[in-house]
Amino acid sequence: MRTMMRSRNIPGVLSALSHSQSSAHKTKVAVAAATLAATLGGVLSAPAAFTCPSSRRRATAAGSLAMSSRASDNGGVYGRLISVADAVSLQSGSGGPPVAFVDASWHLGASDPDADRKSFEERGPRISGSVFFDINDVADKEGKNGNLPHMMPPPGMFSAAMDAYGITNSHRVILYGNDHSALSVPRAAVTFLSMGHGPALVHAMQGSVDDWIAAGGAVEEGPLPENLEKKRTLRVAEDLAGWNGAAATYCASRPKNVLSKAELLSVVEKVASGEDTSTYILDARSAGRFAGTAPEPRAGLRGGHMPGATSMPYVGLMADGSNVAFEAGAELSATFAGAGVDVAAAGKKFVVTCGSGVTACHLATGLAECGVAAEDIYLYDGAWCEWGGDPDVPIVT
Repeated sequence: MRTMMRSRNIPGVLSALSHSQSSAHKTKVAVAAATLAATLGGVLSAPAAFTCPSSRRRATAAGSLAMSSRASDNGGVYGRLISVADAVSLQSGSGGPPVAFVDASWHLGASDPDADRKSFEERGPRISGSVFFDINDVADKEGKNGNLPHMMPPPGMFSAAMDAYGITNSHRVILYGNDHSALSVPRAAVTFLSMGHGPALVHAMQGSVDDWIAAGGAVEEGPLPENLEKKRTLRVAEDLAGWNGAAATYCASRPKNVLSKAELLSVVEKVASGEDTSTYILDARSAGRFAGTAPEPRAGLRGGHMPGATSMPYVGLMADGSNVAFEAGAELSATFAGAGVDVAAAGKKFVVTCGSGVTACHLATGLAECGVAAEDIYLYDGAWCEWGGDPDVPIVT
């Protein structure tokens, strides 16, 4: 059962679905439907934009994850995924935009949550001149998002972080992991894209620092130099304390194609009812977690999955057990097809979800590599941390 949300059908369909439900639930779903008419239908005006003082702010279209001016632009000449060899050539200088290398390493279940930061700051090896981007720190931690990990940052915070790093909207950004177990490189890439960085300028390197060294790339070891003009690593609370309301040179936009729980609830109800047959909900968690037969790694979460979702474990998209290197395009398409997902069909929408919003971005990246337009890919940011912790949303096993 797969559905697509068409804005003209939302009120009527939801009315039928919620006929026997409580008035409170009807109100919740109706609000979600109104929002989704703008989000999935892509026909209403964009949400209020972050006020950027720079005249270089790029126009963005409603409902475009990658903020692309062309639906087919999923990474420009180098592609969203960039080989280690191409990344090394860009470091050595080959003309074109300035290049920023960003270590986005994060390891699920690490005993020390700062282990990757400490490795970058104190030891290395790290790509020469690179900066460290912490998906758990440059994140929305306010209000209802306070108990959820690595939520999309407010645009003002992201802009302030980029200014501190010396990264401009014109930079080519190459994100990498310190080893093949680093889980967060696609998540960081999707964050840059969702914040409005040019889709032809954001790349996830298909290898680790060891692969970089083997290819002749320059690295640094030992502690970071002190008294640098620009930050190489930062903490929001200490280094960006005045980000809220501060003027910024970097121009970020509000996240696009990022769904809230209320919005996804409306999608789930239509998918499960069979009223709509063009939206896939793809779950990147393991098959056991999807079925509810394997435990969730975070305490207090129910097992199972959203009604109408398709199990699409992200590991099937990856090469040789890596978390950073993807299979080639033909293999990616075959993996999606094996799960019953037709990435080539016209008129499809894809909602990606996972445990905490990280490996869903592997699915988003894989879909883009298969030629799915950025505006047709939607991320549920709260993921199972939010859905599985809510006793009032539907779950099946």
